[in-house]
Amino acid sequence: MRAPRCVSLRLSPRTFILSRGHNGVVIGTISTPTLTAHRCRALSSWGAPPDDAPRHESSPDDTIYILGVGRLGQLVAHALAQSKPQLPVALLFHRRERVDEFKAAGHAIECTTPPPHPTTDKQTGFRFENLQPPPLEDPFIKPWKTQRDRPLPAPPKVPRNLDPIKYLVVATKAVDLQHALGLGPIRDRLNHDSTILFLPHGMGITDLVSTHDFPDPKLRPTYWAAICSASVYSTAPFSIVHAKRGPLTVGRVMTPDDDAGRHAQENNHLIRQLLQAKALETTVVSADELKEAQLLNLVVEAVVSSLTAIHRCSDGELLDDPSRLTTITKLLEEVGPIVRALLPTSLDDRRRRKFSDAGLMDLVRAAASSTAKNTSPLLRELREGERPDIDAVCGYLVKQGRIHGLPTTLIRLVYKMICGEWFGNIPRGIPGLKPKLPM
Repeated sequence: MRAPRCVSLRLSPRTFILSRGHNGVVIGTISTPTLTAHRCRALSSWGAPPDDAPRHESSPDDTIYILGVGRLGQLVAHALAQSKPQLPVALLFHRRERVDEFKAAGHAIECTTPPPHPTTDKQTGFRFENLQPPPLEDPFIKPWKTQRDRPLPAPPKVPRNLDPIKYLVVATKAVDLQHALGLGPIRDRLNHDSTILFLPHGMGITDLVSTHDFPDPKLRPTYWAAICSASVYSTAPFSIVHAKRGPLTVGRVMTPDDDAGRHAQENNHLIRQLLQAKALETTVVSADELKEAQLLNLVVEAVVSSLTAIHRCSDGELLDDPSRLTTITKLLEEVGPIVRALLPTSLDDRRRRKFSDAGLMDLVRAAASSTAKNTSPLLRELREGERPDIDAVCGYLVKQGRIHGLPTTLIRLVYKMICGEWFGNIPRGIPGLKPKLPM
């Protein structure tokens, strides 16, 4: 059998390969997965890696997409690329400014590990896509005679012929998903065969995505969620420091309509790749174990992170002030019954004791002591003028308290105070920025 004929065409800044193979004519780039001819039109919205990037040999279906390329998203992308350089990893950007920063960084993500074993590693070869639609011309710049004569702006054009997404890691903040009402421009590329791993803090995110993006259970992807115990901070665009190693605890998120055997761990490409990425220290737990871990983490976020944001102090300083300890006690008396109402029925008495008021106080003390000198991410968000990621934490507790008929006076007050910290710095007259509880 003769080998396929192949012609290389130089079309700056990329090299394309035109091949007459056994399955027809194929066109693709040297440094990206081969694209069939009917998909080549999508190249205008895709970014190819630089010419020195490793060529991906895997199937396009194996591509792992990462939505939200902040500190945590960069850590996951870097770890996956470091573990398996030929694995196709695609970064999904919401803003053109981030695309420009990524290009200025050489299409690379740099990760540094501090002493006692300092290392610096740079990974390249990522695909990327800009989800932000092109700017629309302002139809109101003309002096229209009457209001009726003004044309309505055209809706943004959605790119077509893009590959379906089979494996997606959502690393955006929960508040960004909530205010975008779901997965936005990529929801049509996801289906029943897709797997979504949610990394945001808090709970209730999968319910939001199901409601707004996949109301039909027959079309709903498989949901996984994770709790990341690592500490990561950024020193420059696409340059991160993996300051504290910690496990990435991953588990299935079960819904009433789920088939427990669907997309099991041993058959799931995304979970296998995460387990092989040593830097992430991934561990897989059952759905009930995941929910237990999420509820414990929810308590720490609602108490430690929230109170440090209100008092503008480090985690350890919460334990040094008797009045703050009293506040913690009162808050746990309200939060405790709510999380206990959400516990999986399969938990035995030993594991349930963690959720007693005394057990939760021990949890909060241990968490604040282990990060005594740290500034919580919530406080950093307020200092940097970012929207606080609080809706999926305190907002979720308020909502669940109302559903179960439990008091939420203090947690509601904490929620309003944190929202007030941020909304108080917003200039007046900007619409759509009223804090509201997610009821």
